[in-house]
Amino acid sequence: MNKVLILIIGFFVLALSMFILMPHEESEIKEESNIILFYSEYCSHCLAVKEYIQENKIEDKISFETKDANQNTELLFEKASICGIDPNHVGVPFLFDGEKCILGDEDIIDFFESKINLFK
Repeated sequence: MNKVLILIIGFFVLALSMFILMPHEESEIKEESNIILFYSEYCSHCLAVKEYIQENKIEDKISFETKDANQNTELLFEKASICGIDPNHVGVPFLFDGEKCILGDEDIIDFFESKINLFK
């Protein structure tokens, strides 16, 4: 009986050790969220955000959706109105994080930077 118990405990210790020592991908820090980034294909500020996202592999670290503002105008206006932004004065890039709205490439890049720093 003692040999069986020791064998079972040894197996669980080995399995736990293997799990702990296995390399974990960066994508495991990815959190679920309802972040939406609205962009336009012809927007230079949107391109700056897109390049930042690609260079820093943001999509591997933070869960978010991208939406073309021209094809998702109603949703863009809905999110802007949640923040009290007049739909006639909303532009891109525009990020809705589930609670607040962030406009402009620098502020959106700062948003992603702060989210990444939470995981460091």
